[in-house]
Amino acid sequence: MSFIKGNSDAYQIKIKNMVCNRCISTVEETLTSLGAAELKVELGVATYANKLEASAVKKVLYEQGFELIEASEDVLVEEMKLFMQSLLAVLPLQMKGKLSALLGTHFTSNYERLSKLFSQHEDITVERYFLLLKIEKAKELIQYGGVNFTQIAQQLDYASINHLSKQFKVYVGLSLTDYKQQKSSQRKPIDKIV
Repeated sequence: MSFIKGNSDAYQIKIKNMVCNRCISTVEETLTSLGAAELKVELGVATYANKLEASAVKKVLYEQGFELIEASEDVLVEEMKLFMQSLLAVLPLQMKGKLSALLGTHFTSNYERLSKLFSQHEDITVERYFLLLKIEKAKELIQYGGVNFTQIAQQLDYASINHLSKQFKVYVGLSLTDYKQQKSSQRKPIDKIV
């Protein structure tokens, strides 16, 4: 377990499967119940002032659906996932370049290395993962209503409604219209995409 004493005399743990503000709240409550002092929680990271029993932290986080990330490569993969999720947090999607360039710049690393590492750890390419995130976001937008399919395509930075329609059909197995008309949403939690 990687409890690292940092420059600010704080212990830091990396946590997998954190995808939203509710996750942050859950981790805060969980670590507070274990006695964490001066706790600060962000997506994927918790920092606190006092040492906690590693096995207890691991157990209670696991019970809440989270996992501790212990290997540096696992940390990088999780950070890549959080970065891609953050791209879709604010719409319209503002990519300003290709995903490969964004990842390479953000992580100040060679994209080929990042891509290979991601594929080895997740059994899916970075591009496929991001595409699946976009499909889940399209499902969410359809379910909430208020925007038409063309607007959804524009919000998610698709070249056209046809491009979105084709990818949606391939990955969901339904057309956009058929998906909208069904009674269940068939949405996947973001942490269960891979």
